[in-house]
Amino acid sequence: MQMQTKFDPTEHRPYLGVGNNNIKGQAFLAQHSGIVTCAGNDVLLVPATTFFREAITGLNGFRKPQTAEKIDAAFKPMIRRGQCDAQGNFSFQKVPDGAWFILADVNWAAGSNNFGSPLVRQFNIPHGRTRA
Repeated sequence: MQMQTKFDPTEHRPYLGVGNNNIKGQAFLAQHSGIVTCAGNDVLLVPATTFFREAITGLNGFRKPQTAEKIDAAFKPMIRRGQCDAQGNFSFQKVPDGAWFILADVNWAAGSNNFGSPLVRQFNIPHGRTRA
């Protein structure tokens, strides 16, 4: 993948800090026999900058969230990693203000077939709030 957008350290600097925000969420998909969660899977919190927006689009929504780090190891400090619990809940603490992407992979197996989908959601988090 050839990135068209250049990485701008100045634009990303605010995402490296510690903030006053907490993010709580749940990742799941409904299927014919019930709800499937992201239980045990990684969840990523990624800055919603022009650079990462292009990266997410180019990687088809990060089919596997851990693929995010393959963009370049230098960006790893900006990508926060969490994990879904058995109910698909996740949380991130001390998040700086800004626009963010949440990326989670919800998948399951039925027989020898694998099913599921990556989930990507963008949101803005204001100063000092819990976002759910």
